[in-house]
Amino acid sequence: MKGKADLAARAWRLLGNGHGFTAPLRWRGLLVLNYHRVGDWDASPLDRGVYSATVDDFAEQMAFLAREFDVITLADLPHARRDPKGRYVMVTFDDGYRDNYDLAFPILKRERIPATFFITTGFLDDQPLAWWDRIAYLVRQSTLRQLPERPETWGGPLPLTDPASRELAIKAVLAAYYRTPGTRTAAFLEDLARITDVAVPTDLTDGLWMTWGNVRELKLAGMGIGGHTHTHPLLARLGPAEQVEEIRTCKERLLDAAGVRTRGFAYPVGSPDSFNTMTRAILLANGFDLGFAFYGGHQSMADLDFLDIRRTSVGVHLDQRMFEAKATLPRLFAR
Repeated sequence: MKGKADLAARAWRLLGNGHGFTAPLRWRGLLVLNYHRVGDWDASPLDRGVYSATVDDFAEQMAFLAREFDVITLADLPHARRDPKGRYVMVTFDDGYRDNYDLAFPILKRERIPATFFITTGFLDDQPLAWWDRIAYLVRQSTLRQLPERPETWGGPLPLTDPASRELAIKAVLAAYYRTPGTRTAAFLEDLARITDVAVPTDLTDGLWMTWGNVRELKLAGMGIGGHTHTHPLLARLGPAEQVEEIRTCKERLLDAAGVRTRGFAYPVGSPDSFNTMTRAILLANGFDLGFAFYGGHQSMADLDFLDIRRTSVGVHLDQRMFEAKATLPRLFAR
């Protein structure tokens, strides 16, 4: 990221810090920004990698978008597609964390920005600890000095000697989980729990996820609501029947619990190998005709694939200068 930040600084100096000098470079099309959590990331015992911004940073980012761009939501996307000269930004959130409602929603209302929230319906129904948060908690709380070798998953031993090495170990274990077939993920987590010998407190998920009442309030305030499966598996790792179950259940729970009829769906993880042709067909069969990925966020309207709409990440280490560069020069900074 440092290399990109240095490049952004040089570009900003040449362009007068973005004040009036970017007109010749004004882009057209759609830029979709993806957030997960908002808040105090460095105090969290869970996965800090899913934090996108502090409250202050998020407020500054939304104020900039409100001044500079047309920010749209799911319902506006078909119209925007018919406007090839438009310059549109979408703000999206994945999973359904409660801080989206408690901390981000008031800022969105103040700035009159219509964000879109992709909900993992089982997280709201059952209030579980998501697999990435479970992995992070187990590794962070373990008293081991290293995780032992596991050739079939994360490979060689992983040091746990200081906070930095633990964060690297968490990333390595998460990457190994991503590669694990869907039929073996439960065994993966059970093995990690045995190795780390950490008990997960029963109250760890208290207030972690939104309620269905929160989702209904977001809907009434004009926010977009979309689906994000029922339990957040990597869909491409599942067979057709399991994919149908995840997508159909998500659709039904959004309607039954929140009265939401939605066309929008975000693929869990969102990398090109996290969904497949079967996934796309199942989405269409269940009334989802807008599918959002997560591997670069700018595209022209002319070549927009409605079942592979790319999004770009916003992370806690993205300062305001780099955020403005990403939004203003997405061909360089939002790929």
